[in-house]
Amino acid sequence: MTDSERALIPLVDWASQVRYEDIPAPVREQARLIIYDLLAAIWAGKTEAEVAGLAHWANANQWLFEPLWQGCILGTSAVALEMDEGNRRTLGHPGSHVAPVMLAHLRDIPSFEEFLRVFVVAYEVSARIARCGRPRPDAHPHGTWGTVGSAVAMALLASHDLRDTILLASSTTIATAFTAALEGRTVRNLYAGLSALVGSLATQWSDVVAGIFAPTETMFSTWSGQALTEGLGTHFAVSENYFKTIAACRYVHGTVEAIENLRDELPLSRVHVDQVVVETYAPASQLSGLPHNTLSSKFSLPYAILKALEGKARDPRSFHEPLELTAEQTNLLRHIVVKENEEFTDLLPEVRKTRVQIHYTMDGHTSIAVDEVDLPMGEWDRPFPPDMLFRKWQQVFSDLPSNVLPELPSDLSLESLRRFTTAFFEAVLLKKSSAEGVVRR
Repeated sequence: MTDSERALIPLVDWASQVRYEDIPAPVREQARLIIYDLLAAIWAGKTEAEVAGLAHWANANQWLFEPLWQGCILGTSAVALEMDEGNRRTLGHPGSHVAPVMLAHLRDIPSFEEFLRVFVVAYEVSARIARCGRPRPDAHPHGTWGTVGSAVAMALLASHDLRDTILLASSTTIATAFTAALEGRTVRNLYAGLSALVGSLATQWSDVVAGIFAPTETMFSTWSGQALTEGLGTHFAVSENYFKTIAACRYVHGTVEAIENLRDELPLSRVHVDQVVVETYAPASQLSGLPHNTLSSKFSLPYAILKALEGKARDPRSFHEPLELTAEQTNLLRHIVVKENEEFTDLLPEVRKTRVQIHYTMDGHTSIAVDEVDLPMGEWDRPFPPDMLFRKWQQVFSDLPSNVLPELPSDLSLESLRRFTTAFFEAVLLKKSSAEGVVRR
């Protein structure tokens, strides 16, 4: 047994024994919000080419109703439009790796209370493993440690040995590249879908194939299990998540908020701006490229700045093809400077600081406006006003058939989840499969 595996023992023991009653009521309430928000993210991604393409492929092979492939499709859809919640201490998205595999296996879940219990525990295990490690340079977090969350959820539902499942799941994560997102390669979305698939298989195979928990060889550049059980059972990761109302990478949200603050103070519009300089943390500073398709627009700070200056950054349609940039807009994009501030990088993960300078000319006078954001809105310790999330859900669910989901997350039930998955796969098959998922430049 490796030292890393020994460090896991208390976490595995705890996860194996947690009952629904052991989860505090406020934690259960937050989990309901997260699940509801993930349903919105999944529904939002249903017509994306890669999601529809996978569904049509599975249907053509008569596999669409197999939970293994449903989980893969749901996982891909959950992250396709960058609307899914996340957790800054993990630098990733635990929920998007847990909820899809559970939705695909609803027939194995006896009650919503059991769904909630398993979701909270699987989220917790994967989040704790993630926050003890540092991601590999240039790796994307989807499809790596999140696979453990998918596998834990399946193991709890199937009463499989949790330790063996974690060992195998952590040994079968995939190689990922952050450049896939920057270049608009939609395999980045498939990473999360594959986590659902691999996590499910790891559960089924863990009694015949022996895995190893060697996190610095498979998932992270460095990892230490010393803090793995701090606050275990009293401090829950689902209570420290963030939500999104911008359909783009979390790394751009602070910049967008800073520009929105400046627009509230000054009568600024895009036509007044000569240059924008952004100081931010690594890896947000990597997002300096110009967009050419849907996915790359979500990972472009210059493009997010443009939409913020136009007052359109919180409209999901802004980060979607066709981008249709004018010559004037393209010229402004080329006058945006993004650079790393190492002092900001050192503050991660508790602080995600961004400083924005807007150089502008108004009434013949040139001036500079500056604003800083330490944490963008939506974090557990800097939450949105409640109506902002409800407006997001109303917008995303505008084409959801009536009576599928309740209006409030507190009214979620197992039956409503079943209705949702049925509606999702019916809707996704209406989208013709095509080659639109291929990058267009």
